[in-house]
Amino acid sequence: MNTKHKLTKLLALIFFCSFAFDFKGEQAGTVVQFLFAGISLMAGGMLVVLVNWRQVPKSLVLLIISWSALVGIGLGSAIFYHNSVGQYLRVSFPYILFGLSFVTIAACISNEVHISYFINMSFWLAISSSVWLAYYNFGVSDLELSSARYQFISPALPYIIAVGIASIVTARGFRLTELVAIGGSIVSVLLSETRGFVGMYLTSISLVLFLYLSTKYRDRQSQDEKSNLYTKLMVSAVIVGSGIVIAVVLRPNVVQGWKDRLFWYQSTESGYDPTYLTRVAEVQGMIQVMGKEALVWTTGMGFGANYYWSENYHDMLKAYVGDAYFGADLWDGGHNVWMYMLFSTGIVGSMLALLCIGIIIKCIWRMIIVFRNNIQLRIPDYAIVPIIATGNYFSASFTGNIFGSRLGAVYLAMGIGMIIWALDIQMYLVRGERRYD
Repeated sequence: MNTKHKLTKLLALIFFCSFAFDFKGEQAGTVVQFLFAGISLMAGGMLVVLVNWRQVPKSLVLLIISWSALVGIGLGSAIFYHNSVGQYLRVSFPYILFGLSFVTIAACISNEVHISYFINMSFWLAISSSVWLAYYNFGVSDLELSSARYQFISPALPYIIAVGIASIVTARGFRLTELVAIGGSIVSVLLSETRGFVGMYLTSISLVLFLYLSTKYRDRQSQDEKSNLYTKLMVSAVIVGSGIVIAVVLRPNVVQGWKDRLFWYQSTESGYDPTYLTRVAEVQGMIQVMGKEALVWTTGMGFGANYYWSENYHDMLKAYVGDAYFGADLWDGGHNVWMYMLFSTGIVGSMLALLCIGIIIKCIWRMIIVFRNNIQLRIPDYAIVPIIATGNYFSASFTGNIFGSRLGAVYLAMGIGMIIWALDIQMYLVRGERRYD
């Protein structure tokens, strides 16, 4: 085991650990958060040097180039339109971490770090992050359990859900930590009353069923493994039930809270859900800022550009949010990643984002073909977890800002990078090919 191999493992751990203990700091950031940022950039910069690019799958190289160009457009437009330096650095940082995460995975691949090390590291960091978030919000910040909502949600929770669901359908048995993680995710989601996670669980289940059918998973299972699957489904049902009971005990009105959230629109004069209207007002406000100038639509307003909510929705929303968001200079990443991508990087940046999505879909499809054509191959966790995790984060991208959290951006990149990494391994096992496309 050479020095580069050991150093790559250490730097990867440092890079991903940097924001595992992140928290909601002051508007300008705290000293601790600047320290986190410095450590992550230092580790990421050193990993760039350690990459042997000839040993990196071409899909990952193209992904890194495309994303770097997208970030360059967002930063270039921000400078061109004189956006506030503090604003565009703060907004762009998760996008930069996203790209550096790909570089970290490239370094791990080229220096022959075992993917199981990466899977275990990412899972334990996700658990640590969730525990730390609970401690910070309810221990350090003295937040009341009854008034908390989104504070229950860790940016790594979609990844934890993916690990839990993947462990149900794979042949191996449950680990205690996974049982606790599944139960904990149920409790967190219920207490947060976040409707987007309903779609996330449905996305996870849909992807599992798709992978189960498309890879002929049932045909490669022994009778014992099929019986084990039924047992794990029963155990999972018990865990879900236990999670519901715990959530009700911690907050007795949680069922009423969910009812109010799901049917909020019935109590409004407009007949629309206020949360939905805030998203529409935000999107229309960004479009109004972009106006009709061709250059803005081509390369965007840049990261950190000011926008506002459309006044068209002021009367319908003033009873819920007041006047704060109308006519004000908002500058964060918004609630719809795809709209903000268009707003900040224009059509060119959006096309680059679509190119990245095309690369991901192509790699997933190629991996499915490999498993369909080679029934003797066992489908490992590292091939299933990243697909489900990526799907979970994408399902949240239309109603939430997945780049609003530094750790969330890192975990999305980890999921995407591991898809390419898993395909690289499977192609090597089948054909002995390292660079497959």
